[in-house]
Amino acid sequence: MSTPPRTGSGLGHMGRLGFSREDTGRADAPQNERLVTAIFERAEPAKDEDVVPAAQQQARPPGGGDEPDVQPPRGGLDTFLVVCSYIRYAVEWTLRPGLRRRNRLARDELWARRRTKKIYAFLNSKGASGKTAGSTTSGLLFADAINRDCVVVDMNDSPGGTARRLGIKRRATLQLQEYLRRYRGGEFSTAQSIADNLEWPRESGLFVISSEAVAKTTVPKYQVKLGLEKLAEGFHSVFCDLGNGIKSSGNLGAVEMADTLVFMGNVNSADSVVDFRREDPTDEGDDLRNTMDAYAGLGMPEKVKRGIIVILGARSGMRKRYAEHYGMPEERVFIVPNNRYMKRGHALRKNRLPLHVRVVIYEILVAMLRAEPPPAHELKRATDAEKEQFAGGDPVGTATEVE
Repeated sequence: MSTPPRTGSGLGHMGRLGFSREDTGRADAPQNERLVTAIFERAEPAKDEDVVPAAQQQARPPGGGDEPDVQPPRGGLDTFLVVCSYIRYAVEWTLRPGLRRRNRLARDELWARRRTKKIYAFLNSKGASGKTAGSTTSGLLFADAINRDCVVVDMNDSPGGTARRLGIKRRATLQLQEYLRRYRGGEFSTAQSIADNLEWPRESGLFVISSEAVAKTTVPKYQVKLGLEKLAEGFHSVFCDLGNGIKSSGNLGAVEMADTLVFMGNVNSADSVVDFRREDPTDEGDDLRNTMDAYAGLGMPEKVKRGIIVILGARSGMRKRYAEHYGMPEERVFIVPNNRYMKRGHALRKNRLPLHVRVVIYEILVAMLRAEPPPAHELKRATDAEKEQFAGGDPVGTATEVE
C-alpha cells in the first residue's frame, strides 16, 4: 500500500494491529474539552496524528512534493453563513441542555459501537422522498463521528444527485458501472486502489461512487452485489442511495446485500408517505408502505420488519402515530425537523446543520447500528458460481436501446 490510510479508517481496518491511540481519544477526554470539540467540530486532522488521510495524500502533486492542495478562497457570503452557523450552534448548545445531553449520549454510543460494519440501503419507490439527503447526511456525520472511511454509492439508473449533494461533480469520481468494469478487469485489488480513484468531501471520510449520466447498459444484479461486497471489505460502512425502481438490478442487489434497510419518507413530497392531514388517510399513494410491502413480498419480510423509518419535515409529535401506522416500534421511527440545509439541490455542509438536526441524525445512526441483523437466508450474497463467472470475464452489462 503506497499511502497510509486515514486514522482509524475502514481502509486500514484489516491491517491495523490495535486501537490503543483511538480507544482513549474520546471517552476519557475532559468534559470541557469535549464540549469545545462538539461546538466547533474541526474537520482537519490533529497536528500530532501519526498518519495522513489517503485522500489527502492524493491531493499532493506528482513526484512527492510537499506543497499542500490549495483550496479556492471562500466567498463573502459563504464565510458569513459559516460564521452564523457557528453562532447558532453555540447558542443552541448554551440554551438547550437537553440537546447537549442527547448529542453527547448519541456520539458516545457511536464511538462505542465504531467497530460495527454494515451495508445500509436507503429506499423508497417515490422520487424526492429524501433517500439522497438521508444517505449522504448520515454517511458524512457517521464517518466524521467514528473517524473511519465510509463510502456512499449512487444506485440510481438515471443521473442521481448523490455526488452533487456532497459538493462533488459526478464525473470527478468513479461511476458505478465504471467501478464494476474496472474491478472485474483486476484494477482494484485493494481498498486503497479504489479510494485512490474516488472523491470525498474534505470535512469527512465519506467517499462517493456516482451514477451514470445515461444508463446505456444493464448491470446484472449479482455483479452489483459483488461490487458492494468488495467495498464492504475495505471501507468501514457502505451507504447505498437507491433509485425508484423496486426490481431494478441495482436496487434489488443492494437490498439483498444490506444488513439494515432505512425507509425514507418526505411529507413535502406527494405520495412519498402517508398523509395524515386527510380526514380518512389510506395506504393509497403511500409509497413508503408500498416499498415495504414489495420487498417483504420478494422474500425479505424480516429484513423489512427490522428496518428504520425516517420521515423528513413532519411534526415531532407525530412519531408515535407513524410508528403505529407502519407497525414499527417507536424507537425505530424518526422525524427530521424541517431545515433548509437538507433540501434538494443544496450541497451538504456538516457545520451548517443546526444542532437539533444533527442530534436526530446521530440518534438515527445509533438505531441503525443497534438494528438486529436479518435472518441468514435473507442476506442474499453472491454465490460461488457467480463469483467464478465474474472473475472469468463476464461482461459488466448488456447493451440496451436508449431512446
